[in-house]
Amino acid sequence: TVYRLLYDKSVLPELLTKLDVFTGEAIPDCVFEIRDEEGNLLLKSVTDGNGKASIPLDIFENGKTYTYTEVEAPDIYNLNTEPHEFVASFDEETFEWTAEKIEVENTRKTREVIVRKVDAETGEPLQGCVFTIAMIDPETGEQKVNAKTGEPIYLVENAVTDENGEYVIPEAPMGTYKFTEIKAPEGYEMDEDLTGLVFTIDNNSPETIIFEVTNTGDIAVMVVSAVAILSVCGIAFVMIRNKRKANE
Repeated sequence: TVYRLLYDKSVLPELLTKLDVFTGEAIPDCVFEIRDEEGNLLLKSVTDGNGKASIPLDIFENGKTYTYTEVEAPDIYNLNTEPHEFVASFDEETFEWTAEKIEVENTRKTREVIVRKVDAETGEPLQGCVFTIAMIDPETGEQKVNAKTGEPIYLVENAVTDENGEYVIPEAPMGTYKFTEIKAPEGYEMDEDLTGLVFTIDNNSPETIIFEVTNTGDIAVMVVSAVAILSVCGIAFVMIRNKRKANE
């Protein structure tokens, strides 16, 4: 049985806080096991909407060492299975129980993302494409900011394709993002109609996602509307077209 613990005088409030290492946000619905020094399971606790867990006092003995270990986490997160020790102490002057409060961070699961810039007519790789991939709120479309620092969250900012026309992000945390081209390669121009591609990386995404951004002499067209339009052998292909300068 999993118990959701209430805040009242009979609990040790906010013993631990669960945070997203990428966004700084609190993580609800993480399940922890609380065990005593002999390894006996005392109860399971679940973090609330603020990412906090509280423990009932009646399971403690003064000065004893206990551990809490994460056993379940929301599906976009890697499980943090490291046991954390704490000592529960009773102050006879204040008649209060205390324990060190600890922030525990979880990392998001990741996928590889490759941005590839090529000429649509020749297939030649294009170096020098500058782009940004920002994390956005999937409901509002607004760029997300780190809950702890207040800084905007980017997967990459002002990244540049190399001599192979590529930029590789080996471990892109799961989430919703917007791809925006900042500068076209030399000899090409950006199109104002190309506003960017919104995509989500989740557990259904393939291990590798390739964005193939092609430049043509015609019009700018976003060829796909979702990431996993074409998936072959665990690779998703996404194509975006820009126009080439008229004098080229």
